[in-house]
Parts: sequence; structure tokens; C-alpha cells
Amino acid sequence: MWVETPDPIAPSGRWSIAARYIDEAGEIFIQYGRELPQAVFPPALLALHRGEFAAARAHANAALTMGPQPLPLPNHHGVLGICDSWSGNQSGALECFIRAEEAADTRGWGEPNMRWWRAEYVEALLRLGRTDDAIGLLAPG
Repeated sequence: MWVETPDPIAPSGRWSIAARYIDEAGEIFIQYGRELPQAVFPPALLALHRGEFAAARAHANAALTMGPQPLPLPNHHGVLGICDSWSGNQSGALECFIRAEEAADTRGWGEPNMRWWRAEYVEALLRLGRTDDAIGLLAPG
């Protein structure tokens, strides 16, 4: 029996499919005996986009407390910042975004696309009336 598969390029918000892939990847990490903060990022991001802020925060905070890390992880601070921003806590969001930016600087993330939380950071600055700071983030170089 032929079953139509969804177009992999079409944006559709297929969160249940994403959750299944995340679970499978998590099982692979477990099979290899690895508990890495990077493994917690996909479930945190999925929970964030589903609007499950408590779960997103729990995943991100768990990652930030996992064992010794040679360098801080920006992504988890980004998740926490967006949770705060989308919950209306712009001041809290700003603190998290600053940590994310500092961690990205420490890791040498110069590529703007690596700082995927940047648009939300700018929006939080604008909501707090910090227009010059928002412009500074958007300025090249």
C-alpha cells in the first residue's frame, strides 16, 4: 500500500514527528552512555516552540548543570531567554540573552546564524525601550 509522505521542505509544524526523532536521538545517546548538554537542546527547543515553557526551562536548566563543561553553552541560555520573553518577562529575558551572547563570544561563534536567539534579544531590548542597544546588535561587525 502506497502512503504519501509529507514534503520534507514544506514548513508545517509537525511537532509530533520532531518529538519522535528527538526521542530516537536520545535513545542513541543513552546506548552510547553519553549524557551531553547538547542532547538536551532539541527537546528544550521543541518544548519552547510548543509553548511548553516549564518543560523548555527544565531541559535548558538541566543542560546547564550537567557535569564540567570546557566552555559555557549559549543555546540553553537562548532557550531560557525566549521562554522569559514570550512569557512577558523582558528583564529576565535580557539577562539570559546577555549570558547567551557571552557564551557565544567565549566559544568564538562569529557567524550570526549561530546566534539564533538574536531576533528575540533585539525585540526584548525594544520592549524595554533600549533602542540604541537594539540597533547596536543589528549593526554589522
